[in-house]
Amino acid sequence: MITDDYQTKISKREMVKTRLVEIDALRALACLAVYVFHVGAMAGFDKRVLPTFSIGGFSFREFPNFLSLGASGVSLFFVLSGFILFLRYKHFNPPPVSIYYWNRFFRIVPAYWAAIVFSLVSNVLRGADAPVLADPLSHLFFLHGFFVDYFLSLNGAFWSMATEAQFYLIFPALLFTLKFVSVRVMVISLVTFSVLLRFAIEHGDFISVQKELQPLFIYQLPGRISDFVLGMLLADLFRAKTMPRTSVLMCISVASFLLALWCRLRRVDFIVDVLMGVVSFGGIGALLNLQIQWKRTTSLILQFFGKVSYCFFLTHLPTCYLFLFYFPVDMDYSPWMNFAWIVFSTFPLCLAIGALLCFCLEEPLYNRTRRVYDQ
Repeated sequence: MITDDYQTKISKREMVKTRLVEIDALRALACLAVYVFHVGAMAGFDKRVLPTFSIGGFSFREFPNFLSLGASGVSLFFVLSGFILFLRYKHFNPPPVSIYYWNRFFRIVPAYWAAIVFSLVSNVLRGADAPVLADPLSHLFFLHGFFVDYFLSLNGAFWSMATEAQFYLIFPALLFTLKFVSVRVMVISLVTFSVLLRFAIEHGDFISVQKELQPLFIYQLPGRISDFVLGMLLADLFRAKTMPRTSVLMCISVASFLLALWCRLRRVDFIVDVLMGVVSFGGIGALLNLQIQWKRTTSLILQFFGKVSYCFFLTHLPTCYLFLFYFPVDMDYSPWMNFAWIVFSTFPLCLAIGALLCFCLEEPLYNRTRRVYDQ
């Protein structure tokens, strides 16, 4: 997940680092959305409809499960990745490719490798069978996304790391492409290609793919390229000060969310992730337009959650599974009671482990190894 700071250029020779609090808030929101989605699954929620609930004496049955769209909190992470990287490397003096890859490696990989070890330990403590050697090795090198047996094996959240690594790998090539085409042309082309590819794979009319292999194509590049390039477009609009009005962005975001919810109910799944990317595009843009003057305490809290969000994301699933192995939920209780129990019992633990990994490994190691480029 994206973990860089937004940078502002003061002059050609001076780069001053500053954090956008809005980005920290959105990182925390994306991480929380993914966590809530996974907790809902652990509590026994159906993917498409919520368990029956009552509000003000009214009973709601088969209400659309908007929490399942929390899985698309990953879309928000992807859009943020495209936004921050493009804003930093396109509009400021980009470093050589070697420095770019060096910094990407030490920002992402050490905490990810530590999370792989933590996931293995969690699985062993829960009595799971030892994985074949190829499983952790494929995860170490971000290759698990190419194998159906390893795609969701060690840690269900790790599938997105393979996709993220693929984007980091091709990002310099995307910047090079912009020497020949505009940002808008590239974005429209890649989003259209992504939608058509996902439709063709899911329906099998044009591209024949076995059902068990479909996620390998849909959830990696180019199937998920739309999220990243929408973030790049947003960064271009933000830098050029040509952002649409907040009301327009909010209408785009809300309309896309409602359409995604309808598509999920109608099992038109190929378009849901793309629509959630558009939701993220509109939401990020609207929040940036508001230019909120954050109080210092609020800013510090959001910065903390923003920094911790990556490590929280990496470790929340093995933490929850390990906790529930020793303190299981009673499936005879209502799913809502189980949901509340899991949240209140595991969220503080997940946050503590994420913070420990962040401030004891990720942050200090990156600060020691990061190469600063100043032309």
